[in-house]
Formats: sequence, structure tokens, C-alpha cells
Amino acid sequence: MKTYKKQNLLLVASVVIWAVVLASSCSRILAKVLEIGPPENRVIVEKNVMVPMRDGIHLATDIYRPKPAGKYPVVLCRLPYNKNIIGEFGRLFAQRGYIFVVQDCRATYHSEGDVFIPFVYEERDGMDTVKWIARQKWFDGNLGAWGGSYFGYTQWAIAVDNPYLKCFYPLITSPNLYQLIFTGGAFHYRLSTGWSSGVGKQHKESAASALLGGRIKEPGKEEGF
Repeated sequence: MKTYKKQNLLLVASVVIWAVVLASSCSRILAKVLEIGPPENRVIVEKNVMVPMRDGIHLATDIYRPKPAGKYPVVLCRLPYNKNIIGEFGRLFAQRGYIFVVQDCRATYHSEGDVFIPFVYEERDGMDTVKWIARQKWFDGNLGAWGGSYFGYTQWAIAVDNPYLKCFYPLITSPNLYQLIFTGGAFHYRLSTGWSSGVGKQHKESAASALLGGRIKEPGKEEGF
């Protein structure tokens, strides 16, 4: 029995060690695949900074900053799918001289709000977030945005009359939601109901979400490569 328990303990320890190794190597693997060169900076991470909106709601925001401190261009990403799942991309940007700001949309995951209503608040909340970024001492006045699907749309939502936005890179999305949902004039049932069902269930913890994003972390700072 003791031998069995010892073997189990060793197995668990091995799994934990490999998980740590893989997590620390993930951004390096991505950099290799994307052919963007080696990291230039260490990274400071601020988790769950609660950014105020005009109606008093606060949206949870993670900030990946290069070290040393200074003014840097910012890449903004706002999504309803859990900001933790793209944290390694935040490290990639910060390691190469950008600040990466990623935010959970209203009423999703760590952000405040009663009910997630797709598309309705994105322009307003997005611009409130942009104005908040503009007030930060680490912002150099140059804003970019990046992401696909719904967080491709959140880029279009802040594209009009935005004096800070220098570039944005929306993927797998459209600025014309009618054309997307009513393809050829007919309601795209499979796309709309499938997506809605998935978003509605996303708050339930699963093995996949735990693997990609981890559990909720309290506000605070991390440091590393």
C-alpha cells in the first residue's frame, strides 16, 4: 500500500512539473511557430484590474507590460470567452515592446454585469476602456487592436472616431452583422443558435477551460518572461 501511494505521489509530482514546464514554454513555442524572434523584455502581469465604465460597472482587465517601466504602444483585446485563454499572446507582445491589455466583456467571467447581451455594449464599453488606457502613464498614445471572431467585432466597435487607434487586425468576423447572421437574406440558424448556446454555457467550468485558462486569480502582479 505504501509503495502504491508513493508511486501515485511521484506520478502527480511528475504531472505538475511537466505542466509548469509546458506553461513556461508556451510563449516560446508560439514565438518559434510565428517566427517573431527571441524575447527582448521581462514581463510584468497585472491580473483583474477593474476598469470603470460610465454606468458604474467594472470590467476585469489583465495588463501585460514590458520591464523596464516606460511608455509603450498598447494592443487591446476585448472578448467574452475568458481573457485567460490568450494570456500567452499577451506575453509575446510584452516581451517585444508592447503593452497587451485584454478584457472580459461585460457580464462574462471576471467582469461585472447582470447578463451578457451580445454586441449591445461593445462600442460604449470599448471606448470607455480606450479612454481609461489613454489616462495611464504607461501609454505612449499609439493604440492597436487584435483578435478574431467576437473579439474581431469588438475592434470594429472602437474603430470610428478613435484618435488613438493606429491599426487593428480583425479575423474571422464582419463589421456587417446583418450579412453575417442573415446570410443571403436567410437566418443563419446553425451559426446563431450554436454560438449562443456555447456562450450561454461557457461559465460552467470544464476540463478544457481549466486547461486553457486556469481558475480565477485575485488582483495582483506577476513577473517573468
